[in-house]
Amino acid sequence: MQLQPQIIKILADPKFQDEATEDVISEEIAVLAVEVGWKPIFCVFVGVLLDLSLMQYWYDVVVCLFCCDCHQRDLPCDPTYLIALLYDCLRISPDLGRRGLNHDDVHNLVWSIVHQLKGVGYLADYEPQFDPSVIQHQIMR
Repeated sequence: MQLQPQIIKILADPKFQDEATEDVISEEIAVLAVEVGWKPIFCVFVGVLLDLSLMQYWYDVVVCLFCCDCHQRDLPCDPTYLIALLYDCLRISPDLGRRGLNHDDVHNLVWSIVHQLKGVGYLADYEPQFDPSVIQHQIMR
């Protein structure tokens, strides 16, 4: 079985459609990562975040990126590319494809990943949208 369908099957499981299950869905992904490695998992995550037709999974992917400590793992792309992609997803869908979520909470989740990827303090004045190293990765959709 290809990896993307496996991951989508986990993300689409009705038992994971509650915010209280964020850690559980990440644990399912971690089990899969033991089998296939983190880099292929993150390749699928990037592909999902690039695919507008898979927008309903964006929030879950971002939660997994956070819960799986993506900043400590071997990413398939430059961290600034992932930052650009995350902010482009927010531009397209401020709730990352999951209706009913508080936009501030979603932005905070993305910022929690960004500050770790960039190595800046949580309360830093860093603004990814104005960082030349992020801007160079303009996502065109």
